[in-house]
Amino acid sequence: MTDLIIPRSVITIGREVLQPHFPGVKIASRAPKDWPARFIRFSRVGGPKEWALDRPFVLVECFASTEAGGRDSEQAEADALLAYTVLESAPGPVLYFEGGPISELDDPDRSSHARFQFTGTIGVGIS
Repeated sequence: MTDLIIPRSVITIGREVLQPHFPGVKIASRAPKDWPARFIRFSRVGGPKEWALDRPFVLVECFASTEAGGRDSEQAEADALLAYTVLESAPGPVLYFEGGPISELDDPDRSSHARFQFTGTIGVGIS
């Protein structure tokens, strides 16, 4: 039997890269049962894996309610801009980030939270 080389979870990598820039903000691939005022959902939604490079396509959604202080859409947009910028300059296992546009989209399930989101491809080396 040969040793398998399996890439690290991009969800874990995304959380590790983003969390230092969002102290106290929950970052996960699933929404918590009781939503906090601010929350970031980081999900893998596709992307190929090659022999030396995993190229996951990710969806990053930034949610904020007026409980976060100030205007909810301004906070959600600020979080999306920061998350995008952090991913563009991420060190370590992230080799590159190619992001799409940042968009404001109402969340039909959570009318009390504003949502800004973006998608992109993250290049992660497999070693």
